[in-house]
Amino acid sequence: MMPLVIWLVLCADAKVDPGTLHLFDGETTFGWKIDGDAKIEKGKLILGGTKATLAEVTCRLPKGTLIIEGASTTGSKIEVGEKAIDKPLEASTRWNGAIGAGTTPLRIRVPAGQTVEIRSVAYRVEGAKPLFDGKSLAGWKLYKGDPKREKSTFTVEAGVLHVKNGPGDLATETLLDDFLVQLECKCNGKHLNSGLFFRAIPNQYQNGYE
Repeated sequence: MMPLVIWLVLCADAKVDPGTLHLFDGETTFGWKIDGDAKIEKGKLILGGTKATLAEVTCRLPKGTLIIEGASTTGSKIEVGEKAIDKPLEASTRWNGAIGAGTTPLRIRVPAGQTVEIRSVAYRVEGAKPLFDGKSLAGWKLYKGDPKREKSTFTVEAGVLHVKNGPGDLATETLLDDFLVQLECKCNGKHLNSGLFFRAIPNQYQNGYE
């Protein structure tokens, strides 16, 4: 079964890129396994140096397109998938490649004595659908069954979903099977308690994974 891919954007921000997963955060090597030389400079992942370097990240991805932006010397390669399909990573290049659904390793190989600068590693999901339109609560319903939470009010202001007058719970009207969810949110206070529940049982209060 192909995954049903969705995104949920709860704030309007210029940096939000709905439907695209960023595999490099511009600050750390979180999620990557690196054997060799690597460092972060000015938002770039710099691989390679005195010895051969292998950087690898493995994700369970739906069908989509991998986009890598960077610059390198000759000899560096991108390997995508279990069959290690080699693609050269050339100077100042943007490489696009379609990937089928499944657990897919992405590897970047850099020969000894060379370096590669990675500015962005992104994955654009095919067929992503929004759950929040940024304008209204269409497709959502307020949880009924707790008087304290029924007093809360949800509004949409400038593309942002707000809750006022106490705690509240919203649930999607859409029932989902296999899915990937992308969430963007803002926190405007200390010690706030909020979360996203999934695999929840309809019409039952927070009965699911958080």
